[in-house]
Amino acid sequence: MNDDKLSIDNANGSKSIPLTNQCKEVAVIAVIKDESAYIHEWIHHYLYFGFKHIYLAVNRTTDKTTEILDLICAEYSNVKYFVTDWMDKDSDKTGINPSMQRLSFSFLANEAFRESNVSHCLSVDADEFFYPTDFKQDVSHFINSMPYCSRLSIHWACQDVDDSDFAAPFVNKEYYTTSQVKSIISRDAFVNMRKFTLHVPLLKVNYHAPHIDASGDIFKKGKHREISDSNFNVNQSAFILHRMIRSESEYLALLLKRNPESTLRIKNNRDGIVKKSDLLKLSIDELALEHYQKSLTLF
Repeated sequence: MNDDKLSIDNANGSKSIPLTNQCKEVAVIAVIKDESAYIHEWIHHYLYFGFKHIYLAVNRTTDKTTEILDLICAEYSNVKYFVTDWMDKDSDKTGINPSMQRLSFSFLANEAFRESNVSHCLSVDADEFFYPTDFKQDVSHFINSMPYCSRLSIHWACQDVDDSDFAAPFVNKEYYTTSQVKSIISRDAFVNMRKFTLHVPLLKVNYHAPHIDASGDIFKKGKHREISDSNFNVNQSAFILHRMIRSESEYLALLLKRNPESTLRIKNNRDGIVKKSDLLKLSIDELALEHYQKSLTLF
């Protein structure tokens, strides 16, 4: 074995993969609905942290999301969106395709990796914001600083209740961590993917490149394969800020957006607003945060 290669045996023989990630450009993908109040913050955030390509799938939208996206796309050619309502033409008697979200993400990942310079891709929701803990490092440098991996899973930092409506990201600094993750995948992992799943995609059984978290440790799965063991290393160099509550009134409004696979009138995967004890505080350099907020205002 060469010093800078790792030999991986698969069904087709021996395959050499680099021990460094060799990150070129990173894409981020999201499937969204009725995000006109928030989508500008989300797009700004990912541009700010160095994501070179943004792909969005818009489905079943009733607000002005696409009008806002048209304005942004006119200024930023690396932001693209697709309306994926056509997937509901393959539906059951309810009129919805219960697999729309997963299929839309699969479609977006394929679009992202059609771009020859894209070496890595992150899939998230519109209320999830990747950030390095130093709040300065762009995503390519972050990936290149990590050991080689096929999947780099990043834990949620769940934001607690905002004090005011429509607060900008990172104004509220109280959060708690969970075992849930979202994953950056390499091009090689995408080529060897067996099934796209939102938190930790499934790879072919004969593909064995490492799977790590943002501490650089090998990812240890928890009670099911899309969450980590609860005793994960807390020294993570990046997190996903998850803004699943926002303010009380926003929380109530977001409940009416429904789950993409369900005909229920409200979301049924939320636990209500319960003030957590022993909350953590985001430790972000004030000058770095001020620069971020000024950039958002200009955007």
